[in-house]
Amino acid sequence: MNSDFPSEINQDKQELLKLYVGDLKGLKAIGKEIHSDPRTFKEKITSLGIKVPFPGSIWCKVSQHFNGRFFKPLPMWLEEVIIGSLLGDAQIRLQSKVRAHNNNPSIFEYEAVLMSISKLRKRVSEGKQMTKVEVQYWNSAIDLIKQTNTANFRLHKSILELDWINLLRKKFESFFKVTPFINKANNKTTKWTCGFDTSSSVNLFDTWKNWYFLKNNKTTKRIPILSPLTPNILLHWYIGDGYFSRGDMSICTHAFSNDEQKSLVIYLNTVGIKSTIRHKRNYRYIGISLEKENKERFFDFISRSKLYEEATKLFPYKFSNKITKSEWKKSIFNEKPEYFLQGNDIHKKLEKKMNISEK
Repeated sequence: MNSDFPSEINQDKQELLKLYVGDLKGLKAIGKEIHSDPRTFKEKITSLGIKVPFPGSIWCKVSQHFNGRFFKPLPMWLEEVIIGSLLGDAQIRLQSKVRAHNNNPSIFEYEAVLMSISKLRKRVSEGKQMTKVEVQYWNSAIDLIKQTNTANFRLHKSILELDWINLLRKKFESFFKVTPFINKANNKTTKWTCGFDTSSSVNLFDTWKNWYFLKNNKTTKRIPILSPLTPNILLHWYIGDGYFSRGDMSICTHAFSNDEQKSLVIYLNTVGIKSTIRHKRNYRYIGISLEKENKERFFDFISRSKLYEEATKLFPYKFSNKITKSEWKKSIFNEKPEYFLQGNDIHKKLEKKMNISEK
């Protein structure tokens, strides 16, 4: 027997360890499996120095972390979709019950904990005993993980953009559980809004803490130090808040401060796109120069993005003067009238369109 093990261990305790540490089963689940009241065997686990978090909801969250539920690294292009969308009106939303704090592990530290816990669980499942060092590591990992924040990504659009929402939803479903939604809109024209929420992850919280801060006890979005501008970032920024007509090409940025808008002008200029801050009524926005060379550079740049072809088909008015936004709206009304009807059945029809009822 390993001399580092905290105490004498018998076969009964080893089997409990396999279930608790190896299989990450909670006390109630173990009790059902061995047909025993948790109060009769909890002490056998804690006698080995192993912490049993209370209440059980903490263990539930910890075990989900250890199983990798909240570790969701994304391919670079999808991270760029999020960045471009956040430059518009998309949101990263804090999901943890624990308030955001500064003691979260870095992504690298978090991943290292998961890898170490996975190796430890495998050893215990194979019947190997835990050393004092391993027990201490297990307990410290629980203390760290139970306080770890998570966040999710939300995209919320007009019902006019339902097909685009469905396209993006399917891309995110390869990495997250995605919950689509249809809501009533506070207007007389489109009547409905649509969107989706991803499940939460520590990776998205890493993004959240860069983009948000507390101001007067309210969470406020800010523009962080941005990664280099890419075609994917610009496409989703432009689709979210861009406008194009014969006399204007612009990106709505009034939600950001004047200094932030100046930084975005510089950001566009890093890829050779000329722009200026313009004023209209009581708000400012970014105007893209309509000089032929600049306009061509803009569209050539975003044409290299992953979903460019799909975007040009779904939002033709953003890429060509052959159709205006008003004409595009009318075409949606004519081709897909079910998107705008009112009545008891419409919500169910729209849910079916997004496959909500199948979730």
